[in-house]
Amino acid sequence: MGKGKTPPGSRKKTTSAHTTAIPTVERLLKLLNRIAAVEKISLGVIKPKLPVGPRRIKIMSESSKVLLLKVRDTNSFQEVRVYTSGAVATADKIVTFAKKEGWGVT
Repeated sequence: MGKGKTPPGSRKKTTSAHTTAIPTVERLLKLLNRIAAVEKISLGVIKPKLPVGPRRIKIMSESSKVLLLKVRDTNSFQEVRVYTSGAVATADKIVTFAKKEGWGVT
């Protein structure tokens, strides 16, 4: 799988307007597509060519049904909106996954 390509199996809940994902988001999409409460995933614009830094994810609540994930890869950044019927449970699963992967979580 080349950098910047979304794996075919990870597109089932992703909106079709923008389907390119940074590598860290690609791994996150695999998890999100397995969570029953997740209804839709909207990928934001990629900010490339950042200084090298650690992978991390910031989870913010935009509403009771929308999580905003700010995902930092080693040299790029992307926002992801997750539309879910269970925001707290979904956020908990994301935190557990991110920590297991060794990413920073805030």
